[in-house]
Amino acid sequence: MGIDIRRFSNKVHSEVICCLCHGVFDNPVEIAECGHLFCEDCILKWLETPIYDTPICPIDRNEIDIDSIRPAPECILNYIKKLSIKCEFADQGCIVDVPLNEIKRHRNECPLNPSKPIPCTRGCGLSLPPAKMLSHHCDLDLCQDALL
Repeated sequence: MGIDIRRFSNKVHSEVICCLCHGVFDNPVEIAECGHLFCEDCILKWLETPIYDTPICPIDRNEIDIDSIRPAPECILNYIKKLSIKCEFADQGCIVDVPLNEIKRHRNECPLNPSKPIPCTRGCGLSLPPAKMLSHHCDLDLCQDALL
């Protein structure tokens, strides 16, 4: 399924929007016979639920050979990678926009990522997601309690 166009910082050209899911191409593929592009998951799902006896292109309804589906041209892939996208944690306050090809790195580093591990401030060396850190009973605390 494609990437929600509302996450992109600027207007997204219709040439990179999948006609099946209406999102920006995610892992785009091309049908060799006609040159039409789709998200890989979208076209595979379309072909798994046949409307006609033979596989057809969802756009022009011409017959296609499933084996002719190939990765989208490099220029399309490069264009999509450079599109500026908002962080998925924007609703929690992240204001960062990054090129699509850097969004996974940003997700892992985003300080507002609720699943990003944070180190224990008491010094035990353990790193846990913030929600789990709230219930963390540090071994060093146990040692301190034993001294009292």
